[in-house]
Amino acid sequence: MKIGVDTNVFLALQNKESNYLACKKILDVIQQKQYSPDGSILYEGILSTIVAAEILVGFYKKKQFEQSKELINILVSSYKIIPVSLEISKEAARLRGELGVKLPDAIIAMTYHQANADIFISNDHELTRKLSFDVLTPETFVNRYLQPKGKEVER
Repeated sequence: MKIGVDTNVFLALQNKESNYLACKKILDVIQQKQYSPDGSILYEGILSTIVAAEILVGFYKKKQFEQSKELINILVSSYKIIPVSLEISKEAARLRGELGVKLPDAIIAMTYHQANADIFISNDHELTRKLSFDVLTPETFVNRYLQPKGKEVER
């Protein structure tokens, strides 16, 4: 399963927001690289370069250069990093024009759409309503794919 992760999932964990445990489970399962019997990665993380830039801003603002290097190493080793192409830019502009989605969100969404992500995980409830493809909240993803039946994560 290819999973696109939004910036706000990383920030929710970093800031210990109300759903940070669900976000942690998702990021952990991606970083652990579990394999299915056929040898494919169960939860393959894909990441837009825009997400990487947005996450790193806080580290640079606080002059936490060592932590930024550590994060970059984690991202490179755990995610397939998808750069912004002209095609992604064109589709993001269309999405912004038609639905009024903020441009960084449109670029991130179209990156995952173009990369054939199975799921896009975001805390942005506006995106879940506006996009025509599957955008799940972290809690919904955890409850649907990572939790044993009958043990749902609270919202």
